[in-house]
Amino acid sequence: EPVDAATGRVYHTNVDFELPGPIPVVWERTYYSDAAVDGPLGYNWHHSYNLGIRQLEEGAFAFRHADGRESFLPALKLGESHFDRREQLAWTLDGRGYLLTDIRGLQYRFDGPENRSGYRMVSGISTKDGFRLRFEYASGGRLAGIISSRGEFLKVETDESGRVLCVSVNQDGEEVKLVRYRYDDRGDMVETLDALDVSKHFVYSGGHLLVQLTNQGDMSFHWEYEGKGENARCVHTWGDGGVMEYFIRYGKGYTHIRNGENAETEYYYGEDKLIYKIVDANGGITRRQYNSFQELEVTVNPEGYTRKTAYNEFGQPVRITDENGEDTFLDYDNNRNLVSLYTPGGKRLSWDYDGQDRVVSRTTPGGETVKYAYDGGVLRTITDGQGRVYTLTFNDRYDLELLQFPNGLFRRWEYDGRGRLVQAVDVKGNVTRYAYDRADNLIRLEEPDGNVHRFEYDAMGNMVHASDNIREVKFTYGALGVLKSREQDRHWITFGYNSELQLRRIG
Repeated sequence: EPVDAATGRVYHTNVDFELPGPIPVVWERTYYSDAAVDGPLGYNWHHSYNLGIRQLEEGAFAFRHADGRESFLPALKLGESHFDRREQLAWTLDGRGYLLTDIRGLQYRFDGPENRSGYRMVSGISTKDGFRLRFEYASGGRLAGIISSRGEFLKVETDESGRVLCVSVNQDGEEVKLVRYRYDDRGDMVETLDALDVSKHFVYSGGHLLVQLTNQGDMSFHWEYEGKGENARCVHTWGDGGVMEYFIRYGKGYTHIRNGENAETEYYYGEDKLIYKIVDANGGITRRQYNSFQELEVTVNPEGYTRKTAYNEFGQPVRITDENGEDTFLDYDNNRNLVSLYTPGGKRLSWDYDGQDRVVSRTTPGGETVKYAYDGGVLRTITDGQGRVYTLTFNDRYDLELLQFPNGLFRRWEYDGRGRLVQAVDVKGNVTRYAYDRADNLIRLEEPDGNVHRFEYDAMGNMVHASDNIREVKFTYGALGVLKSREQDRHWITFGYNSELQLRRIG
């Protein structure tokens, strides 16, 4: 797992489940070794919907991000706004209270209850055109449910300390447990289980430092530290068998790392912990230069070629000069939407938007304009440069179910309760059918001619067996899912890797 070269922090991220929709539900958890906070996933762990604002004594606010980090925002008067360039967040006070808008245009309201740490919890995440995720809470600001933008209710079960035990959804009358968590007596998360009951295990030392992670394939990764608690720095990390092994030594303003192949790399950084120089194993030097907002402005690679980026007052790139000295120019409107792009060859692409920041026209370098029209928040028609109209129809859960072409022909799609495609009908009426397991892996595909494909997976979600009416193929995998072998018709192909999982042999 990654180790921050400047701080020695161990961090780990994992998406436990996703649900589709106009605003997808993405339940991601993040671990930081240097943030000993007792949260809803135990110490040092955060999930993507544990969002909140906390008013500080001096009147400003602390905002807790989806990844668990904190940044600070000023108190405002009614009608005032503030833009945090470094975090790409717009902060406004209107008649309903504080509103936070991120770079994707998602808007966050904080009308939820106050949790035990004093954070006013997020109550909704919405778009300008009316789609919304809603959050329900139990006492003490404990998350109890999420209502998706498709109208699904995700039940969140917690213990008395507010730690999440299970997130489930009702699918076609059946409760599907998307993820479950187990904790030890110290409040550390020690196990996760997915929808197929496949588990990961976690081991910690004192101070809630992650020292071992065993994945679904029963492979373990390990960390050793110097120091204790939030001040600990990782000095050695490896996977079973010496895979992805690194020895780390810290100096004043630099970090020396040696991998399992004895290749050595040095990272140099300033007080801001930004890496400004990297000396690789071959002696090549990469240099980086940042502005006061910590935006990368200049990169000089080991060959001496330079890439430059200039930004506007909102931190958006407006001029990119590549290693050949050629420029790309970008322009934006007052809502920070990209409205034009000029390529190094002088070609221009442009976009127009409506009041809800949706693209309503796009002009190609050849001068052809494509137009888009919306109805009820969804895309309704696409008109190409020749005036031909394509019509789209969505079901009540915002899945595309029909596309009508200008000549009157159409394609149709059907979905299950989870929004997974189960049937597709082409313009000739040919039907293709799909089936999935509880972890959303495709396990069966039936072609219009009757040929049936079947797929099997290991605990990591890697495909290990694929067959149809004609052929059969088997696969085996190594660390982190690298392909080790492929077998078809009694013919084997094998793949060999070094400890860095770089391909070294095909046999």
